[in-house]
Amino acid sequence: MREVLERVCITDAFHVYIKRMTHTGWADEAELYADELEKTIAPSGKSKESFKYELLVRGYHSRYRPDDRADVIYEWIDSVDGLP
Repeated sequence: MREVLERVCITDAFHVYIKRMTHTGWADEAELYADELEKTIAPSGKSKESFKYELLVRGYHSRYRPDDRADVIYEWIDSVDGLP
């Protein structure tokens, strides 16, 4: 969203970040900010190209840090492994 607003020259906007949580913490943190994606790509035997979406999302978060710059963070608890 921040990338789109930047392209159309809108700088003053109210930003809400929806953060997917599990019972152990932020569900996507390792994939977005650590080297977890590289650890997943290497042993999978797949090309980096097959992780194109994940790399785009990670690049966006790296450039814009939407979770750090949000006016409001809505934490949504995702059910994982059958847990409520």
